[in-house]
Amino acid sequence: MKGTLLLVYCLFLQGNLTPQVMYRSGIFLHHSTGQYIWGPNPDGNSTTTIPVQMSLYNVLHGYSGNNSVSMEEEWWSPYDNEWITQHLFFEGDTSLTNIMYYLENYRILVIKSCFPSSAIEAWGEPADTNYPDYKTVYNYKWHWRHILMVMRSHPENFFVIWTNAPLEYYSTNLSEAMLSKKFCRWAKDTLAGGLDPFFGAFPPNVYVFDYFSKLTGPDGIELAQYAFGPYDSHPNGAATDFIAPQFVNEIFNASIAYETNPVLHLQNISLGTGVSRCYNAMQSIYAAGSGTIFSVGYGGSATLIAGHNINFLPGSTISSGGHLNAHITTSGQYCPNTNPSAWKTTTDVYPMSTGSSLIQLFPNPVNDILYIRPIKPFISDSLYISLFNAYGNRILQKEMPGGRTIELSFSGILPGFYVIRISGKDVNLTKTVIKY
Repeated sequence: MKGTLLLVYCLFLQGNLTPQVMYRSGIFLHHSTGQYIWGPNPDGNSTTTIPVQMSLYNVLHGYSGNNSVSMEEEWWSPYDNEWITQHLFFEGDTSLTNIMYYLENYRILVIKSCFPSSAIEAWGEPADTNYPDYKTVYNYKWHWRHILMVMRSHPENFFVIWTNAPLEYYSTNLSEAMLSKKFCRWAKDTLAGGLDPFFGAFPPNVYVFDYFSKLTGPDGIELAQYAFGPYDSHPNGAATDFIAPQFVNEIFNASIAYETNPVLHLQNISLGTGVSRCYNAMQSIYAAGSGTIFSVGYGGSATLIAGHNINFLPGSTISSGGHLNAHITTSGQYCPNTNPSAWKTTTDVYPMSTGSSLIQLFPNPVNDILYIRPIKPFISDSLYISLFNAYGNRILQKEMPGGRTIELSFSGILPGFYVIRISGKDVNLTKTVIKY
């Protein structure tokens, strides 16, 4: 058995010794909002900049030379920076700038729109696409899907797209702000979660940086402490100090994870006494399946870290005395865990699920309502739903009708890592859920 373990481990290492593409340098295309965040902020009150944060990131992770992260910035040439402008830029329908130049010269491309994008006029309808500069949620989704299709077709590059820059109190109204909030929530939770019915699976070479949600309150309006001033929605020095570290950590954690394992399959791996391994993937981890095994035996330990989901397929076993931790990272932190406090929490093994092909849970992470939707017919008239916190304590239990979409409220539940268990006559599903 010991020899078998050694052989499997060597094969695993061999797969990682092939030449590797590095995603550690890029360019940030912006107008004034991006310039203020890049720093130093013009108000003179910022204490850091994105370049300073990149230097700190390299020191923290021990990166130097070709391993170090770096980024240039450019005041992007078009006179405005709306989503229609980015749509045209990515599809090559503008003479103002050429996307191929950036794709050929930079591994990482970071784009954003300016804060006027948050002045959304209506929810919209399909006919809006006849007027592509009409600011509706429908048009914005249309723009983003087209931009993402181009990004997906260039897996040799890594892309970061910001959600909207918000407007401050005197520069917007509640209707505009809430429409912008709903669009940004769709971008981060639904689209990036692979749950958009039109776009489908989200490309692993794209990261959504949710700038909007970081600087707004529940009403979708830029918080006063981050606005340059009344009638000026530019971010101030406090916003620079708040966003710059997140910009660097989230973007480079995601791009470096893409270097190796956007999707990871753990097959024919058996961890026994004294063997401890950490596996990570930017998007998904699949353990066992297709007649293979993933086994953690007595005295063995495995840590699995993914950006979106972790799937235990038939052939996954955890023996008594073995230990498995599973993390869904909300901060972009992967193996090795250099900042343990960044995790929401960890959990021990729960029973394997049967029924994940019958039920879909979204959005995850969730803020308010978790939707439990049947995607295939099943015969359970009732579903029994239990929610457990990180310590294994059951904090919610409900019996709800099966066969239709269920809305489960997370309002009043503290942010953190939870396990939901759904059972019925032919359903037994256990899944991790993050409340933010």
